[in-house]
Formats: sequence, C-alpha cells, structure tokens
Amino acid sequence: MQMRHVGRSGLKVTTVGLGCNNLGWTIDQQASNSVVARALDLGVNLFDTADRYGRAAGDSEVVLGKALDPAVRDCAAQQVWCRAGQRTHAGQLAWLRHDSG
Repeated sequence: MQMRHVGRSGLKVTTVGLGCNNLGWTIDQQASNSVVARALDLGVNLFDTADRYGRAAGDSEVVLGKALDPAVRDCAAQQVWCRAGQRTHAGQLAWLRHDSG
C-alpha cells in the first residue's frame, strides 16, 4: 500500500482510504466490523468520516470507533463542514475548536 505524508505533521497515510458514510447507516455494526477489518488487513489507515454520517448525526464515527481494533491508532480523517444538525457553521473551524476543547 502506498503512503503519503500529511503536510509537515509527520503523519503518513495510505493513498487509498475507506469512506465511512455507510457505517451505521446502510450497514449495521457487524457488517461495518467486517468492512473495517478488511480495510485494515489491506493496510488502509485512512478512514474518512464526518459528524453528519449515519442514521443519526455521529453514528458513523461511533460505529467506526467500535470497529477499529483497540491497538490501531494510525489515522482517521474528519470532514469539517458544519455542526451536526445545523447548517449555519458551514466551512468554519471555530465550532470544532470549541467542541474539541
């Protein structure tokens, strides 16, 4: 699996990532576990998720967290567009900084 550096952060991520918008939405936890396990087996360490994915806001992130092996702490990508359930913060990072401490 090819890897690339993320800016000057020192992080290296796979050039192929797993889009997680279906986790917790069109596939349940058990199926999600299988999909994530296969991605990890293939060497993927980039998981694209967002707080708006899933049946309810944030479901995809919860399902992904449960599916990831506890020993895996490589990388997860988070899309930043707007606060779950709102559209007034589109494209702004201030609410993310506030919510994350």
